[in-house]
Amino acid sequence: MHKSVLRLLLIFCSAFQTLTAISQTSRIDELRSAILSNNDNNKRLDLLLKMCEQHYSFSSDTLYYYYSLAKNSEPKKLEQEFRIADYYSIYLTKTNDNEKAVANYDSLLANLPSTLPKTIYLEILSHKCGALIRNNENKNAIESCFELLKSAESEKDTLYILKAYTFLGWANMEIEKYTDATIWLTKGLNLTTNEQLLEKVPALFSNNASCYNNLTRYDSALYFVNKSLLFAKRGENLAAICNSLNIRSNSYLALNNFANAEADMNEALAVREKIGDPFYIISDMGTLARYYASQNMPIKGIPISLKGIELARKTKNTSKLIFLYQILAENYRIAGKQTEYAEALSKIIDLKDTLYQENSEDAIAVLQTRYEVQKKGKYNSSTKNKN
Repeated sequence: MHKSVLRLLLIFCSAFQTLTAISQTSRIDELRSAILSNNDNNKRLDLLLKMCEQHYSFSSDTLYYYYSLAKNSEPKKLEQEFRIADYYSIYLTKTNDNEKAVANYDSLLANLPSTLPKTIYLEILSHKCGALIRNNENKNAIESCFELLKSAESEKDTLYILKAYTFLGWANMEIEKYTDATIWLTKGLNLTTNEQLLEKVPALFSNNASCYNNLTRYDSALYFVNKSLLFAKRGENLAAICNSLNIRSNSYLALNNFANAEADMNEALAVREKIGDPFYIISDMGTLARYYASQNMPIKGIPISLKGIELARKTKNTSKLIFLYQILAENYRIAGKQTEYAEALSKIIDLKDTLYQENSEDAIAVLQTRYEVQKKGKYNSSTKNKN
């Protein structure tokens, strides 16, 4: 069979499977029906882009399908072309091809015409921040976050200021600077009470909750994670719902509320099956393995930890490896496997050394100082102009 014919058949099969998929969210169902029934090319392309916006609630294969439909649509405006290219980079991120995704983001940002709305630049840059963090390039991520923050403040765009604070919190959390992370996240929480905006950044609350879990402030963690769940469910953000449930299960475990912890983990796993993102599946494995450790069931916790470690190695994620080795070590300790326990602790030390070298604290401090100096300089300049 000719390759082009075979490719068309594969696309058709993929399309059929995607369009007849089980219900994910009411928003996705509405968009799917509208796309199928709309014959106006311009309106259909707008619908396809709106569907791609829902990427946090479906798999990478589904995103690629709708991206492909959008890419092959005609006619396209310049703004739509850049947004379509942005969604391809998100697809690469979801498949853990983060280096290529970052390269694509850099190319888009470098070639972005000044005539396009500034929100396109902010949107692409925010996605680049997320890809860098997922790729464990936290120093580079923080530098991009400060650029996002500076640009969003210049545009007085509250949503992207919130996203910048959220990413700064996430990046610091990934290198275990939990107190610093909460400082950035609190800046976001104090910025606005507009719930329509907060609904778009549930991670602002869930990341704060995760930090408070690590700081053993479980009451604060529960407060923020419940807020996160509220906004994630309102926005039908399946990924955020899963993350929040897993974070809350950690709080419940620490408080010996095992029934609620298990219920949250089961609910999260059920929702995660609708998405299929390896980055977060690793976290889910760790959460479940930690639960087994807490229940003195290392015979179940050890194999899940090892499976998660294998997946984290493939994605080259140092911070997730540390997370999983810590849980593996705890399961070994409970199982009385002293040799394996010591080896896991040794591995954690080596990985933390690698993480520190990859994300030098001094270099990150320089980036923060540079942002503060630039912000102060801009303020002084604007004050002089007014005088």
